Amino acid sequence: MLISCKKTDSYVEKLSNKLGSLDNFNFNKYLYVFIIPGSGCTGCISEAEDFFFENHGNENFFFIFTKIHSLKILKLRAGDLLNRENVLIDQKDIFNISDNNTNIYPVIVNIKNKEKITYKIFDPGDNMQLSIE
Repeated sequence: MLISCKKTDSYVEKLSNKLGSLDNFNFNKYLYVFIIPGSGCTGCISEAEDFFFENHGNENFFFIFTKIHSLKILKLRAGDLLNRENVLIDQKDIFNISDNNTNIYPVIVNIKNKEKITYKIFDPGDNMQLSIE
């Protein structure tokens, strides 16, 4: 189990446990996890989806789509990109964690330092690319 080194953040702890339980997720393979909800802040979600389309091939990134209202519409928009090894379709809403508004905004999780996992809620107007540099 991985948790933040500072005072334990319940979101980080929950997320780490959920990621660790996935068969296809390896903490050592990825540097960032992007959690993109299907509903919530529509502008933020659109920007996060655009980021996914531009960066789906980056092997350091793992993308999770959660809170999916229509899998059919998601598949129409993203097509075969959803079948990539670094993409998870969370149909059971396992990653719909409701701490700190993380369930209505996209979340960038930095797992570069496995001992101190951090996250940033993607606010309206934020540049996702700048958030990871």
